[in-house]
Amino acid sequence: MSYIRFFHACTEWEDVAIYVGGMPVTRQLAYGESTPHFLMGSGQTLIRIEEKGEIRMQHHVIIPRDQAFTIALVCRSGVPMMVPVSEDSKMADSGMSGVRVVCLSENDQTLELWRRAGKQEEMLFSEVRQGDVSEYVQLEAGEHRWELREAEATISMLPGQQTEDMRLHSLYLIGRGDPDEEQRPLVLRMLQDVTLPL
Repeated sequence: MSYIRFFHACTEWEDVAIYVGGMPVTRQLAYGESTPHFLMGSGQTLIRIEEKGEIRMQHHVIIPRDQAFTIALVCRSGVPMMVPVSEDSKMADSGMSGVRVVCLSENDQTLELWRRAGKQEEMLFSEVRQGDVSEYVQLEAGEHRWELREAEATISMLPGQQTEDMRLHSLYLIGRGDPDEEQRPLVLRMLQDVTLPL
């Protein structure tokens, strides 16, 4: 069995309904939101995405065995697609919290991701680009504020995010990169990943 969830990062769609093997996973997933993880058997299955009752995308997908991953709904040059993002549990027994960045945005900028805790700040990820999935970086559990920066200017913030001991988290960067684009700007979303037995 594997742990699966869906994350809506497709800038072209409003709320969507998701069906796996003909069964509804959710009938209303908003942009920037995710479903809870659910258990699913390995093998091939049909995933169908609907918006306002119309089929927007459907594909046969092979679900691997004994894994955890997020299926992100994204757009590339206006073309919708499903992108699987594996969740890795190798750091789960370290006693530390781990975080990584997953860039699903449509931007072609090179960005930096900074962390603030109290009065201290540090750059955890540099040169973040479209399509990047970083390795997990260890950090102490606690409350953090995340800032996305370009040329020393903050373009998106995610305050008050709590990380826990022995838990992994992904910071998803979604949205359009055009600074003149009022709809679906660049934003950060933090999701807690599944920790599988080693």
